Amino acid sequence: MSFVEDLFEICSQYTNDSYYVGAEIPEKKFNNVVTEFLIPSGEEILAVVDATVFGSCKNGLAICSGGMYVNNSWTGRTRRSFISWEEFKYADIGKLDRYEIEVTPNFTINIAGSSMKQNVLMEILYQLQSYLNAGEAVRDNDEASPIPEQQDNQWMLAYDGQQYGPYTTQDVIGMIRSNQLNKDVTYAWKQGMEQWEIVGSLSAFTQQPPSAPPPPISLNVSKASEKELVQEEQIIDLNQASIKDLLGLPGVDLAIAQRFIEERVRRNGYTNYQEVRAMLNVQPHEFEEIKESTKLIALSTGGTGRVIDF
Repeated sequence: MSFVEDLFEICSQYTNDSYYVGAEIPEKKFNNVVTEFLIPSGEEILAVVDATVFGSCKNGLAICSGGMYVNNSWTGRTRRSFISWEEFKYADIGKLDRYEIEVTPNFTINIAGSSMKQNVLMEILYQLQSYLNAGEAVRDNDEASPIPEQQDNQWMLAYDGQQYGPYTTQDVIGMIRSNQLNKDVTYAWKQGMEQWEIVGSLSAFTQQPPSAPPPPISLNVSKASEKELVQEEQIIDLNQASIKDLLGLPGVDLAIAQRFIEERVRRNGYTNYQEVRAMLNVQPHEFEEIKESTKLIALSTGGTGRVIDF
């Protein structure tokens, strides 16, 4: 069997109401895992632990072909994180409390909302780790496959003490263009680099196609029209705004801005100002100022965006 098939066989030995393997993962839960855990394209999800009370699978653990991904609720020591199989092989797994397991200081698993017992999940982790460390002694010599190595074009990202990835170069460029990633405060690393570097300082992400120049303005345009054009350019589109843009709005601090962008990514953009108001949770007069100084253009896969009114 291949490396991934061996991992799948280990995962398949266990059953629980909050634990799903392979084709048994419900489609809605699977989609939530991909979106909320930031699973990169090309990663095969083998098993998931649903750590939510109501079964949405937006928090928990995903065991994948390239490693494990976790997305903990606010009660966890860490939030989103990733650990490769190579790093997991040497991890010192232990209990932090009755609901949380520490694999590394940057990778903890909180199962407070899950029906899975902590000891059962730890047994799965120990089985996976034993398999990785046993190598040729456990796997058939003729069919054993090595642990997949990270490709040269795969990047790990780090922001606010949390690691994400791996992502391809095109994945990262896409996140920069859609304002899902702030290249000035996010770090990146891949094999061959001696240390983490700011994304914006790396040539792989700075040589992007130039933007088209603004359309020519008619020479007979009135001064009032010129003023309106300038004001229009200064209006922030909330579906494209960066953290820096959001921090300039009344009543918005860093925590609110980060939560606003995370929710925007999950929704694939806000569709009306009622959703914006619910997420920002600012005072009524602050919201009115925000509404007057911003716009909301629907995100789309092609063509021009549609301006959405309240």
